[in-house]
Amino acid sequence: MSEAISVLVVDDHQLVCDAVVTVLSTIDGFSVTGCHSLKEAEEILAASGSFDVVMLDLFMPDMQGMLSVERVVKLNKGGNVVIFSGRSRQVELQAALDIGCKGMVPKDLPLVSLESTIRLVASGEVFVRFDRQEASNGHTTKCAALDDVELIIIQMVADGRTNKEIARFLKRSEVTVKSYMRKICVELDARNRANAVTRAKELNLI
Repeated sequence: MSEAISVLVVDDHQLVCDAVVTVLSTIDGFSVTGCHSLKEAEEILAASGSFDVVMLDLFMPDMQGMLSVERVVKLNKGGNVVIFSGRSRQVELQAALDIGCKGMVPKDLPLVSLESTIRLVASGEVFVRFDRQEASNGHTTKCAALDDVELIIIQMVADGRTNKEIARFLKRSEVTVKSYMRKICVELDARNRANAVTRAKELNLI
C-alpha cells in the first residue's frame, strides 16, 4: 500500500481550514493537519518535517507577502507548496511560481474537485485554475468553460499521460475519462487530443 499524502492546511479562517481538513480527512490515502497562522505552520514544519502539500493562505495577519511564502517553501523542502487564497491576481501567482510554489488553489474551488487537485500537486505538477474574467480582459478571443477536473485532465494529456493513467490518478474509469475528453474537445473546438492540448495552450489554460 502506498503512503498517505500528507497535507498541511494553513488558514486563519478556522471554518475554512476545518472544512478542508474534514473533507480531505474522510478520503482514503490522505493524512491532514490544520493550523491557523504562519508561526504555527513553521513550528509544525520544524517539528514534523516536510509535507507532500502545504496549502498556504497568503493573507493571514502574520504573513509578510512572498517573503513568508518563500520561507515556507524552504522549510517544506522536498514537498510542494500552493497558495490557498480567495483572491488570485496574476502578479501574485507569477511571484509565487517564481519562488517555487506549485500554483494557486482558490478557496471557491468546489470541494468535490479538491481531492484531484491535491493529488495533482502532490505528484509535483503545477495547478492553476483558469481565470475567465482575467482572460476576458486580455487578448484571448474565446474563454473555454472547463471545470477543475477537466483542467487537470487536459494538463495531464499535455504531459503525455494516457487515459488509463489519468483514470488511475483520478480514481475514475477510463470510460469516464474518455467522456471528459469528448467534452473538452467540444469546449475547445478541437478535433482530437493533440489539437485540444494546442487549443488549451493558445487559451492559456495550461
